[in-house]
Amino acid sequence: MLDTIYTTHTFAIKLKSSTMKLITFIFFLAQFHFSYSQHSERFTALVKNIKHSDSSYIENHYADGSLKSKGALLYYDMPEYKYSKRAGLWVEYYKNGEIKAESFYDNLGNLLSKSLYNLEDSISSEMKATLIDSDISSSKDYFLRNDEVSIIFRIKNYKYGVDIGETYIREMGLVKGGKRIGIWKVYTQRGRLEKEINYDDN
Repeated sequence: MLDTIYTTHTFAIKLKSSTMKLITFIFFLAQFHFSYSQHSERFTALVKNIKHSDSSYIENHYADGSLKSKGALLYYDMPEYKYSKRAGLWVEYYKNGEIKAESFYDNLGNLLSKSLYNLEDSISSEMKATLIDSDISSSKDYFLRNDEVSIIFRIKNYKYGVDIGETYIREMGLVKGGKRIGIWKVYTQRGRLEKEINYDDN
């Protein structure tokens, strides 16, 4: 859940094709003086004065012209470089037009949540940030030391159950820095706990 207030921004771009098309893209961007519930207090204090200078709507396409991904970018003018970061909802597509992934980012490009889908349009995995933190002391160093931002995700991996004829949660647990942490739970097709694996013991 987000502890924030949203402001609506409307962006329009013109695409050249056999005829001119006007595409209007509406999305929500959170203001910096509010915070996401996933942000720690010190992270919120660190980034509260970092403001974007510009924004744009982006579409990426496959070689055959079909839509590959779309979403918004925010731009930050810093002394050393002009940075671009994903913000809000980004959608990725397979070549056949089916949704491959839906991701939601905060205004600084940190991933808040992501859902992955297979070609059968069934969900295969979900991840949601539970804590975003950093020990960076100055906002001036934020982009230079962006790899020091720590994010803990709660992961749910799904599997198709032949016996039940539908997708079920196969396993769930936490990930930090790309590695599994804590206790992961594995379930049967019927939703019963099959086993627990403590990755902190490994």
